[in-house]
Amino acid sequence: GLSEQSIVEGIKSAIENGRVILEAAASDNGVPCFYLPDLLNAEISVAQNIKRLQNCDEHISVSFDDVESVIARTEFPPDESQRLALDMALEESLSVITGGPGTGKTTTMRLLLEVLHTVGVQKILLASPTGRAAKRLAEATGHEASTIHRLLKFEPISGRFSKNEEDPLEVDYLIIDEVSMMDLKLCASLLSAVPDNAKVLLVGDADQLPSVGAGAVLRDFVAAANVKTSRLARIHRQGKGSGIVDAAHAVLNGEVPETVTGESGNGDFFISYHDDGEQATDVLQKVITERIPDKYGIDIDEDLLVLSPMYRGALGVNDLNDRLSHALNPNGNGPVWARGLRVGDKVMVTRNDYDREIFNGDTGKVTAISDSEVTIEIGDYIHYYGADELKDLIPAYCVTVHRAQGSEARAVVIALTNSHFPMLRRNLLYTAITRGKDLVVLITTKYALRQAVANNEESKRFGGLLARLDK
Repeated sequence: GLSEQSIVEGIKSAIENGRVILEAAASDNGVPCFYLPDLLNAEISVAQNIKRLQNCDEHISVSFDDVESVIARTEFPPDESQRLALDMALEESLSVITGGPGTGKTTTMRLLLEVLHTVGVQKILLASPTGRAAKRLAEATGHEASTIHRLLKFEPISGRFSKNEEDPLEVDYLIIDEVSMMDLKLCASLLSAVPDNAKVLLVGDADQLPSVGAGAVLRDFVAAANVKTSRLARIHRQGKGSGIVDAAHAVLNGEVPETVTGESGNGDFFISYHDDGEQATDVLQKVITERIPDKYGIDIDEDLLVLSPMYRGALGVNDLNDRLSHALNPNGNGPVWARGLRVGDKVMVTRNDYDREIFNGDTGKVTAISDSEVTIEIGDYIHYYGADELKDLIPAYCVTVHRAQGSEARAVVIALTNSHFPMLRRNLLYTAITRGKDLVVLITTKYALRQAVANNEESKRFGGLLARLDK
């Protein structure tokens, strides 16, 4: 291995060459930090733009009666915390709403949009980090929503956004959902493109997994004393009496969840313990191919997510994709050059593709394979992929929990075993459970489940954003 002297000399050389920047007392606990230059610039930019937007002098002209008239027309009147969050979002130039599943984040957003429309706010924009999350946001609110990349007009060739501080967004009120998925650099680009007179609402669940990229921006915003935040706590959705919500909140509180059949079939949560890996795989396959479609009438092609923490190992994503592709698509066939894809296979897009207008997280099905092209149906559109483009597609019978962020399905099946030890964390299990709407089945061992619930060590994110926000 390298000697300590070699490491120190390497770091000194990187600092001298400008490839690494040392910031004294930059972190939240006052410890010096080494930064890549672009990440340091992004962190500084986020903090500066938060403070800039907090100084917005524009006010929405809305009266108490305006809000009350909207509430009187709504099917689900807000509870006290939701009403406080609504008032905050109307009064503050920049604010954050966070909360777990069923606490009413979407209901509060719908109320806010109705009030904004009622008082004549014209330019309202909604966006999420991924295509799947943006689609969900549009369906939940009845308002058009896009990915953040599309909102900022990403240019694939240059790798830059057209919308920025020099050419800002035309917006009066901006709502960003699933903010836990937004990394530091994307957040910096987004906030830089917001004009001084616009209001911003950031929404997400701070207890979910942080972004794949650097930073934990939502967690830092919620923790910052200088950022106005409302935390919704009372459970509404999947309703009271939902086994899914009960299980999610038990995990969040460090308690091992139990099998709970929701009231009136509302949010069933089942645990199936199996120490033998082959037996667990057999049970998982039977649950997917027989139990879910027969008992719940759920279309496993359209409304099922199968999740695993890791790609490798028993009950990993690779293993389950191979097993499920042959169980669910036994007659599929495809040439060697198609990277294992067969006609009938379920696939997921892994990269935003602006030419095709499809986005990371979108799913589809292989409908044909010719001598040189794979034909994929995604939504209502047909797309053709050459051999060199297949790297942007992965099998999607099973995906990692990280890939499922921003997604939701009527049924979710989770594999969690001892071999997943490096990833057995509370926030990962919580994120997996909260993807389900009607049914969640957890196939696990008692050890793996106890370990995941007990391990509250969040993936450490080093940086100084929180300290900068609180200066």
